[in-house]
Amino acid sequence: VEQISAELVDIPAAEWKDPAFAEQELLIGLKPGLAVGTHKIDIQLTLGHERYKGFKIPVLVNIEGPYTFSPDAITLRNVIPGVMQESVMTLSYSEPLEIKSATIDNENIQVTYKKSTKPNTIEFSVGMADKHEQRLQRGMLTVVINLNGKEIEHTVKVIALQKR
Repeated sequence: VEQISAELVDIPAAEWKDPAFAEQELLIGLKPGLAVGTHKIDIQLTLGHERYKGFKIPVLVNIEGPYTFSPDAITLRNVIPGVMQESVMTLSYSEPLEIKSATIDNENIQVTYKKSTKPNTIEFSVGMADKHEQRLQRGMLTVVINLNGKEIEHTVKVIALQKR
């Protein structure tokens, strides 16, 4: 995720717990524009040591804001071509917002949305228009939201498995 950065900073020797071992601090930075939701990244730490070449540090960042997509990824099984699966994801919000667009990068998957009967909630439905040889379809759903005069882009992974 390009809006998350990581940096190793040397800790002054006077602050080390053990003077025989140098210490560093890992600082995680968040840049503006990071979408609301959970972001998982792995930071690759490379060491200049023969025995320990390096390792990955898993980082989980949860950004909260005036809206929430639930769930943060869509996985559907037994999708019947031509039938939309209703309310597979909801967008809840505490401040007024407007959806500018909802597009998916896989033309075999269809996405629609509508206001819910629940206040401050929008429901998303997903389906496949036609039967496909490739039963498993994957895509990235991009929802563009207008919130307080700013356009925010939120992406959601979509996996749909067509019924046999």
